[in-house]
Amino acid sequence: MRFIVIICLVFLSYSVVNAQVKPKNNSKEVKKTDQSKDTKKISAFSPDSLFVVLKGEGTYIRHKVKKSETVYSITRFYNSEIETLKRYNSDLEKEGLKENQWIIIPINPKVLVLTKGKDFKQENHLKVYYTVLPKETMFAIAKGHFDVSVEELQKRNALKTTDLSVGQQLHIGWLSKAGIPDSLNRLPWLSSALGEENKRLKKKYDAAVLEGAKEIKQEGKAVWPKDKQMGTGKNLYILHSEAKEGSVVRIENPMTERVIYAKVIGKVPDTEFAEGSVAMLSNTVAKVLGVLDSAVFLKIQYLKTP
Repeated sequence: MRFIVIICLVFLSYSVVNAQVKPKNNSKEVKKTDQSKDTKKISAFSPDSLFVVLKGEGTYIRHKVKKSETVYSITRFYNSEIETLKRYNSDLEKEGLKENQWIIIPINPKVLVLTKGKDFKQENHLKVYYTVLPKETMFAIAKGHFDVSVEELQKRNALKTTDLSVGQQLHIGWLSKAGIPDSLNRLPWLSSALGEENKRLKKKYDAAVLEGAKEIKQEGKAVWPKDKQMGTGKNLYILHSEAKEGSVVRIENPMTERVIYAKVIGKVPDTEFAEGSVAMLSNTVAKVLGVLDSAVFLKIQYLKTP
């Protein structure tokens, strides 16, 4: 009971517990990417070819890399994350980004403009295509995949019939040249308030990286005192074994594929419950990550300043 009281006081007062358990985990330093060339406005970003790809319940953009593009500029345009890009394009980790390389980026299907509204301007949009797969029909693609009429899709592609061939490229819609806005990229497991908190913390994390902070990858056991009312509400807080108090960490639950950013408010306490843990989670952080048990395996990235 005494241990639990100590833990609660850490979250409530943001005090730092002096004793610290060194976790047994595989931590490694991530080389900082040269992002000095990525300060141009997003409006300068202009992909040559965009294709939409459907896999299971997911929607993805297949993007051909241009010479001037970097991982950072691409993630800015698609409102994504570097780690997400690497997850869906495994060769990026070892080989980096190359000109004319094809990569895929998961997107919210709502970002696709499928019909022209009264304010639509062609010059402000990029065309998006879909490649016909075996046994697909015009009706299945138009109504089943994109909810547009067969007639509209025929007209858009100047087709006289509904006959299709495998590998045929259909112009199905557009994507704004302004990129994907935050309003269409909100994480579904975050409430509006938590979404804003997560966005604020992510910006702080990214800014620290651009200023020279080194990203350290870490993975291991995290604990959650689930029976205690610790860290509830709209704040995303954790205790961490190594990160500096007040800094921001990136947390991924590989079981649910959920990613959030959280503020470090102290060190993991030296208690039997927390022994060997890389982090201790608040109730809010545990719930948005989809954690069910008092101990969970997580991937964490934290920062070290020069």
